[in-house]
Amino acid sequence: METGQDRIMQKYQYLSSCLNKEGLLQKDTLFLMPGKIILNAEGEPVSSSFFDRTDAEYALFTHGLYSLRYAGRKQDLKASIDDMAQMFGRTVYSREAPERKDCACLIHDRGFFVTARYEKELTAAAVLMEKACRTEILAEKIGSVRYLNPALCEAEHLVYLLKYSKHEKEAADERE
Repeated sequence: METGQDRIMQKYQYLSSCLNKEGLLQKDTLFLMPGKIILNAEGEPVSSSFFDRTDAEYALFTHGLYSLRYAGRKQDLKASIDDMAQMFGRTVYSREAPERKDCACLIHDRGFFVTARYEKELTAAAVLMEKACRTEILAEKIGSVRYLNPALCEAEHLVYLLKYSKHEKEAADERE
């Protein structure tokens, strides 16, 4: 018979495998799992105040090559790709620590924080944050970055929250 602990470890194994494939599983990676269980990169339970201010079911702190470089700038990240606008809105803020309503933020000099309602959404958010930082850094090398219209970003984010992510969440709940 499967226990709650077994289910958490299955979810951790799925998440860590996905992040590892994308180069986003680091020694300092932290996972917030259902039930406010915090796991480190090795899947060991740890205590940390890092997630104290989030109400999300899932959250992640990690970094990749580009997100770590961008976090070192201590600058907000504006949406320059549609995926980012849909999932995070027009801006991902740069902060010392995540705030309660953040679905994503860059953590100064350390990486990023993302939240989600289920595992697949958490993986998508992490991959998207790295992609957005990579886009910003590489675009600057060939010219200037063209940001999306803020009103369009807000509309795309609203549609994502009300339509697309709702269907994905329902599908994830059915798999439970």
